[in-house]
Parts: sequence; structure tokens; C-alpha cells
Amino acid sequence: WDSRESSFDMVDGAATWVGVDVALRHDSTAVVWVQQDEDGVWHSDAKIWNPTVDGSLDVSDVMAFLRELSDRFDVREVSFDPRFFDLPAQMLLDEGLPMVEIPQSLQRMTPAVGATFEAIKRGELFHAPNAEFTAHVLNAIPKMNETGFTLSKGKSRGKIDGAVALCIAFHRANAREQLSTGGSEVWAAFS
Repeated sequence: WDSRESSFDMVDGAATWVGVDVALRHDSTAVVWVQQDEDGVWHSDAKIWNPTVDGSLDVSDVMAFLRELSDRFDVREVSFDPRFFDLPAQMLLDEGLPMVEIPQSLQRMTPAVGATFEAIKRGELFHAPNAEFTAHVLNAIPKMNETGFTLSKGKSRGKIDGAVALCIAFHRANAREQLSTGGSEVWAAFS
């Protein structure tokens, strides 16, 4: 991950995919966005909110930031787990943001985490210099299952919401590409 840091400037108006991992109490919330450059390399950045002293988090700040991203970029999807973000997502959908519900099930997250990990290893996915985002990715511990692995919040060394949001955003961006070019069953099943 450290060798994948890049100073790429996200391009205003460019196609962008966004992943959101929300917690309401005692955990962080992350928004990650990804863009592909003209050489086919993906770039990511993140904004992370930490809970206040009382352990809460105001999702209206997250909503406002998603609106800012939508105003700046050609946001193709904002993918989110409905568990803690259902009503805010519905409000953003009503405003015209392209909200896509992605429950964090084993069947959905295994290919998302695996594809993201492989892209990082192959040098196809880079990230902005962002210490908190880096910490979230490096904190993530894999949780093996019969078809691959997901990420374990319980066994991880710290907060990993940025890593989860990255996996959702990156996989959705690539799932769309795979579907438009006749991709495999795994990608189609994810969509």
C-alpha cells in the first residue's frame, strides 16, 4: 500500500465511483472515491469522520460531502450499505444522486475485497497521500471463507471503514466495466 501512493489530482467532471461505510456510534465513517486515469490506472482518496466524545456521528456532514462530490465529479454511483444509511441515502436519491444499495454480505464483499487486493498488488490501484486512509487500509485483517476472504472489523488492529469503502467503490466501478464488456458471472452476480 505504501508503494501505491500517488499525487494524482482527481479530475473535475470525470467519471467517479463512491463507496460509503457508515457507523452512527463509536466507529468511524468513511467515504472513498475512485477515478481511472487515461492509462487505465485507478486512483482513490477518502474522507473519514470519527465519532465525537459522546460516541456519535452526524450523518448530515456525510450527506453534505456526498453532495460536494456530486457537484465536482461525474458521480456514476454512490454505493452504500443500507444498515445505517438507508434514510439519508433515500433523501440523496430523491435529490438526484445515484445511490446504490450494497448490503455487506459475504457473497458481495468477498469478490469486492479480493478484486481490490489484487488490483493493489498488480499496481492498478493507487491512493492519495492521506495518513488516516492509509491507516484504515493497513489496519484491515482478512477473514478467510470458502471462496476467498473479506475484512474482519473485530480482528483488525483499528478502524477499517476506509478500506471497506474503498473495496465497495473500486469493485462497483469495475463491475460496471465488466458488465458492459460481457464480464463473468461473478461480476454479474455482484451487480
